Order: sequence, then structure tokens, then C-alpha cells
Amino acid sequence: EAAAGQAHVRVQQMDWCDQTADVGQPYDVVMACDVLYQSAAVDPIVDLLRRLLRPGGTFLLADPPLRTPENRKRFIETIGAVMEKSYMRTVTHKGDTCELCIIQFRVP
Repeated sequence: EAAAGQAHVRVQQMDWCDQTADVGQPYDVVMACDVLYQSAAVDPIVDLLRRLLRPGGTFLLADPPLRTPENRKRFIETIGAVMEKSYMRTVTHKGDTCELCIIQFRVP
């Protein structure tokens, strides 16, 4: 348990497509980067997020915007049935040409 004014962070590395993974207690926040590169991963990731997040929880996705835009589009449509998209922005690091699409979803 975190002391007053301090955050408690629990980190778990996992295979997004492993539907048998023991996720333990639901998380307040889940972050993922560049996980939509295979079209077959979209549905398993959505299913896993349903188990990973507590009600009111937040999912942050960072995804290269040009890598697999069709997978990201399908992911947003699929996850929209269970979560609300609250933020989406494409950012570029100063002095770099690499873009990253940042999307925030919230479980109602």
C-alpha cells in the first residue's frame, strides 16, 4: 500500500496475445507501445485489456502512425465497444522525423 501522497507502481511484462496470462488484480493504468503490428493481435489485446483494467481505469497506447494504420483503426473501433477514447494526438520528438500516435482510453 502506498503512503499518503505517494504512488504505488506495479509493473508486469506480458505477452499481449496470451489469453491465459494471470493478470492478478486489475490495474488503474495500462500502457502499451507498438503492439498492433500484427492484425491477429488486435482482438486478443482488446480481450486482455478487459481483464487488465479496473472500472475507471485508463489505457495509454503509443503506436507508430504509419506502421499499421489499418490495425490501429480496427483496434479503435473494437475497443470502442467497451472503452471511451478520451485523447488522440500524433506527436513528433523535436529534431526527429519519427512520429508516435498517442491514444488514451478510459473504462466507464
